Amino acid sequence: PVLLLVAAPMLLLNLAYPLLEPDENRNAQIALEMFQSGDYVVPTRIGDPYLYKPPLLFWLFHAGWAVFGVNDLWPRLVPPLLALATLGVTTRIASTLWPDAPWRAERSAWVLLGCLVFAVFAAMVMFDMLLALCVSIGVLGLATAPRAPGRGFALLALAIGGGVLAKGPVV
Repeated sequence: PVLLLVAAPMLLLNLAYPLLEPDENRNAQIALEMFQSGDYVVPTRIGDPYLYKPPLLFWLFHAGWAVFGVNDLWPRLVPPLLALATLGVTTRIASTLWPDAPWRAERSAWVLLGCLVFAVFAAMVMFDMLLALCVSIGVLGLATAPRAPGRGFALLALAIGGGVLAKGPVV
């Protein structure tokens, strides 16, 4: 609870400034073009196919726009929400690895939140938080696999598939 009270405002700082050039604007523009054209498979930028990034982040933007309407607030909220989910998965990884030391779970999230790179990218409309979440889920799957192989490897497969759709083969 204390972690959430500290993390949420810190991660939502990106609402105080406009989308930054060139990356954040480009990512929002590509998602908007996909949404307006109705083509949810091939991202486009200024009408041309934009095949440099997979579409999962854009799809997350579309999901929010389908619920809340098209706005620039939702794309800015997605990365902090992904960062909060990553913090949650991190605590789960720690509690899975060290079930007899619950204090490690909370501290692991604090350590991650204290990393400057994590905090900076958690506030940017980019693919990094989505990739971090997918990788964290994969690590959780590997940590779970010795005790529950079916569930652990299913999580790993889900994470790899999500990671490929989030950032490509770099996952």
